[in-house]
Amino acid sequence: MPAERRELAAGEEFALTHLSYRMNDDAESHRHSVEQCGYVVSGRFRLSIGDRRMELGAGDGYVVPARTVHAFEVIEPGDVVIVASLAQETEVGDGT
Repeated sequence: MPAERRELAAGEEFALTHLSYRMNDDAESHRHSVEQCGYVVSGRFRLSIGDRRMELGAGDGYVVPARTVHAFEVIEPGDVVIVASLAQETEVGDGT
């Protein structure tokens, strides 16, 4: 099930979005046409960016480079705020 989304602010090119994740709200492998960054407000998450794996908790930030395969797993429910381009295109899967 996808996270609950709430747009906090949007300009002509970017949006600031609040995501509320519950258990099993994992994001399967995908990539975006532009970079994306996020900030973990609460909860714990496992993030894979390319070959890198990391656990994130409250106060951690991250950047996903453009066209880089990434996935997100909920370890403990919580909230994340992301900044993303309104023009981004998303491709599901690892591209193989």
